[in-house]
Amino acid sequence: MAYLDRINFYAMQFNMGGNIVKADGMLALQYLFMTETIFFFLIVMCAIMGITLFIFVLYHFYLIGKGNTTNERVRKNDEIDFYKK
Repeated sequence: MAYLDRINFYAMQFNMGGNIVKADGMLALQYLFMTETIFFFLIVMCAIMGITLFIFVLYHFYLIGKGNTTNERVRKNDEIDFYKK
């Protein structure tokens, strides 16, 4: 990461509870989360939306494989629910 290299983060040492700790990957993530919160929020939102969109596309590929449209699938489910009553 260019930002961490620019501030020479991995050469730093931190005092954590009386212990001197050398910077590592997990500490870098914690540091970036505290300083770049909006960036992390956007990354999490993009991941959630990406997973949701991926599932949506897979469902429609499933429908294409079955030779159905979304409308046909919904109507079929409505008919099944109607006759179960």
